[in-house]
Order: sequence, then C-alpha cells, then structure tokens
Amino acid sequence: MKRSVVALFAIACAIIGAASANAQSAAKPGGGMLEHFCSGDSAKAPEGHLAETLASRLVLNDAQKAAFKDWQDTRRSARDNMKATVCADKSDAGTLAGRLALHQKFLQARLAAMEVENPKLLAFYDTLDAKQKAIVDGVHMRWRH
Repeated sequence: MKRSVVALFAIACAIIGAASANAQSAAKPGGGMLEHFCSGDSAKAPEGHLAETLASRLVLNDAQKAAFKDWQDTRRSARDNMKATVCADKSDAGTLAGRLALHQKFLQARLAAMEVENPKLLAFYDTLDAKQKAIVDGVHMRWRH
C-alpha cells in the first residue's frame, strides 16, 4: 500500500513537473515554444518541408499534384487558424492553471486543424498507386519509432 502511494505521488510529481517545465519554456519571451509558434518565423513549418520532400519522392502525376496542393493549402489555412486561436490570447503561463489552460487551448486548436486537414490528406492518399502508398506508409512507420 505504501509503495503504491509513493509511486502514485512520484507519477503525479513527474506529470506536474513536465507540464511546468514545458509551459515555463513556452512562457520565456523570445525563446519558448509558444513564442516560436506565434512568431512570424514559424510560418514555414517543418512539416511543410517534409511534405514537399515526400511529394518529390512520389513523382506525382497532374491529378495527384492537384490533390497534394489542395491538402497543403488546407493545411496552411488550418495552421493559420490554429495560430490565430492560440496566439490571440496567451494565458498566464506563470501559473500551473494558466499553463494547463494554454496547453488545453493548443490541443483543442490542433484537433480542430486535424479535423479540417485529414479529409484532404486522405483524398490525396487515395489518388496514389500501390507503390506510392507503400512509400508514404513506410515514412509514417519510421516517424512512429
């Protein structure tokens, strides 16, 4: 019983500490995750470069290029909306409650962006042939590890 209480306390401390460390880093002016995300510098998101690299490996035909462009345009728009939502009113990241609220706002905005992006990504994926799908599936398998 004593061990499980100690283990539960240790887990709770680790969770609170991780949330605190991430949010404190996000709260640092000019150097945190949130400042980077909300700055103009993050307009060229790394996932856009990854998608362009992947598209070049796939050797897309005209119909696939159109579906890819539609997905990328939707992704950029969703990311812009996400940034507007998250960056419009930055909660007080100096407190645990503020950091948790900010993190929740970020996750909700990311979910909303995914709900808009995913149908376009699946529409693009459906245009690919079996060999191209194998390349895409292989990339995602490597990202998971």
